Amino acid sequence: ARLWIIKVVIRLICAPFYYVRFADFFLGDQFMSISYIFTVIEILICAELYNFKNMEYKCNSSTSWFISIVTVVPGWIRFLQCLRRYYNTHRFNPHLLNAGKYMVGIISILLGTVAKVKGKYCHLYLRVIWIISLVATSSYSYTWDVLMDWGFFQKNSKNKFLRDDLIFPTWSYYYVMISNLFLRTIWLFTVSPNYWGVIKNGNIVAYVTALVEVFRRFQWNFFRMENEHTNNCGDFRAVKEMPLPYNIENNSEDDD
Repeated sequence: ARLWIIKVVIRLICAPFYYVRFADFFLGDQFMSISYIFTVIEILICAELYNFKNMEYKCNSSTSWFISIVTVVPGWIRFLQCLRRYYNTHRFNPHLLNAGKYMVGIISILLGTVAKVKGKYCHLYLRVIWIISLVATSSYSYTWDVLMDWGFFQKNSKNKFLRDDLIFPTWSYYYVMISNLFLRTIWLFTVSPNYWGVIKNGNIVAYVTALVEVFRRFQWNFFRMENEHTNNCGDFRAVKEMPLPYNIENNSEDDD
């Protein structure tokens, strides 16, 4: 398993040069949700340099360009993977549309970093553009989750707002649609003044937001894998029951 993960990570790093398989972009999506863990590296290095003294003032991660770069890397890898898949398939939908989703996310991260670095000197119009980009990212990503990754809102489906082939209990699909919407908009806390007066420490907000994203990805994985499996069964790349191309009639009488 470790060797397999190492191989996939190498394929992620060399995203444009390898044919992208399901495992490649699936693991890439996992890294999208744990990018906060990578940002802690800078804090640890800074804390070590200052002997863990006055970290709040000397190791302020909220105004660091390094944090922005590290956070952007997983999205950039997924963007390159989408371009590679378009190169192999020449399909605008879904590959270039998916690439657009990650590019919008990258832009929102960079705009957010500029706004935080400038702080009170940041112009109002820049903050407005940043918030608009966050709304666009959340809307784009949520729509993609529901329509493409999970395959919901299938036309003429026997399950309202869902799809025909379901493995989990029906109520769980409606739950994940609603919960995913709220979890996708958790960023509202990070752009609100004084975090709505609930939490004063920005590091706590960042930590809680990261935990929420990990939970969102955790439940996303189940329905993404389920949709992939049912699609594979539909295309006969995996098997539930293989239908025969002809009917079999049971004859109770002997031919003799």
